[in-house]
Amino acid sequence: MADVIPSVIADTSDIHGLSVAQRARADDLASVAADLRASRVATDAFGTVGAGFVAALNDALLREARHATALAERLATARQVASFAADAYDAAERTAGQTISGLGT
Repeated sequence: MADVIPSVIADTSDIHGLSVAQRARADDLASVAADLRASRVATDAFGTVGAGFVAALNDALLREARHATALAERLATARQVASFAADAYDAAERTAGQTISGLGT
């Protein structure tokens, strides 16, 4: 039996669209992280009675800001991967088309 080459079908416009959407979400999350950092409360806002609460609140805000930043960075990386993948599919399609068209000459 002859070797069968599996067909590869990729909607590169959708992959590029995913890349754009991931960049937008990364930007949104970076903005959220900045807002969380800016939301920190002055440590003396509630006096000595609320100092523990304010410290815990500020710690939580910074922790969540770090999580949002990390997720934004991962989405930015995923955006690059999706973009590179779409470009690679496009290049493979062009190369295959050129190879096939060259066979008829």
